[in-house]
Order: sequence, then C-alpha cells, then structure tokens
Amino acid sequence: MLTSYTKRYKYQLILKFTLVPFLILLSNFKLQAGDVDFSSDPITTNSNNIEITTIEGITVNAFGYQAEFDNPLIPTVWGPFPTIIGGSGNQIFGTQTGGVRNGLGLLVEDTTLDFPSEDDSGSSIQPGFDNRLRIGIHPEIQFTLVTFDQSVIINSVTVDDVSNFGRSIFIAGGVGDVPSTFTDSFLEFLSSNTQIQTLEDNATDGDYAHNLSPSLTVDYLFIGTPPRDSDYPPLLMTGGEQFYVNSISYELAEAV
Repeated sequence: MLTSYTKRYKYQLILKFTLVPFLILLSNFKLQAGDVDFSSDPITTNSNNIEITTIEGITVNAFGYQAEFDNPLIPTVWGPFPTIIGGSGNQIFGTQTGGVRNGLGLLVEDTTLDFPSEDDSGSSIQPGFDNRLRIGIHPEIQFTLVTFDQSVIINSVTVDDVSNFGRSIFIAGGVGDVPSTFTDSFLEFLSSNTQIQTLEDNATDGDYAHNLSPSLTVDYLFIGTPPRDSDYPPLLMTGGEQFYVNSISYELAEAV
C-alpha cells in the first residue's frame, strides 16, 4: 500500500520525466530578431530589384511599382521599375533616388518598359515613395513589394522624411508566393490575400518607426503610400505622403 509520501514522490518523478524532454526541446528553439536596412546594408542591384542577404541568412528582394487609378476598382499598375539611372541623373528604383544613398525609393519616369502618366523626374524631382501628382492625370500611389525566402514576423517599418509631406504608410502582408498577375487586379488581390494596416504619422525630421499591431507573419510585404481619397478600398485615405523606406524589423522563429 502506497503512503501519501510515496504517491507524492511517484508523481514528482512522472512530472520530472514528462517536462524534461519538453524543456530540452524549448531550449533548442529561439526567436531570432533582425533588420533589413536599405539605407546601410550591403546590397546587390539587379536589373529591376534590390537584393539584400541579412545577417540571419534571409534573402530579401524589393521591387518598385506605381498604381494609377484611371479605373478606381482596377487601377493600372506599372512596374517593376528598373534600377537604372534615369534622365534626371538619379536611380529610378533603389536606394539612390535622391542622388545619394538613402532608404528605398521610386523616382518614376518613362522607360522603355513603362509609360505611366505621372513622372517624378525633371527639374524638380520627387524621390522616395509619394502620392503627389506633378504632371499625372490620375490619382496614384507608389509602393514596394518586398519578398523573403522564408517566413518572418514583421514588427515595424522605419521610414525617413523626404519633404514636408507626411510619412503615413500602408502595409499589406501575406504568405505563399506572389503571382506575377497580382498587378491585373491589385486591390482585389490585397483584399483576398493580405492583411492590411494603415499607419499614420505627420512630417517630422529623421527616422520614424511604424510599429505594427498586431505583428504580421509574411512571405511578402507591400509597403506604400496610401491614396489621398476614399474611393479605393481596401486602402484607407490619408493626406499627401512622401518617404524613404529605411528598414524592416522582423523576427524569425526557427530551431537551432
């Protein structure tokens, strides 16, 4: 017959040998944190994208696009834009749209591949991402598509000011592959395949971190300027925006 002490000791042994394997497994699992820094990380400039391999070994590719709302429900999406030096002497898409190394930006102009109505080049350039019409005839937004070669948890996106305009952004993240046909029905694709957040900020100097709430687990991420009116759901309206995308903060869950 077991005494109360013997029973208690027996249960302690069972608990110990049940928890030990779990604790060993847990000790072999950690959440790695990192940043993709477009303003300072070593980059590879390909013909139409910027590539970065992070310290954690994640390969990140960024592409630049512009959407013109000639049709409010099905905008015309131009891109991906090339990383070549354009007529203004600045990079069309990349980290030197302002002439020197900054964060990621898009300086739209006509190329042999794309003929948007809006043009950011000329004597008064508009580097970075913006929703400001200069010569265009349709409302427009600009954005980057960032892909990761493994799933990450996005915590924040840091932007930098370009002008006196605001730095509000939209973020839309999803899992899986992004089909090349996403440009055919851009708004519908965002509605059906991504989680969207609009994060607002006024125009102040220096870096500004947009903290996501909640964080997003993604294989790809759209970051761009929200529209300037309310006719383009699921994107929410803000004011005039212009910014560089400096960095993306993420976490990676993996066994080590």
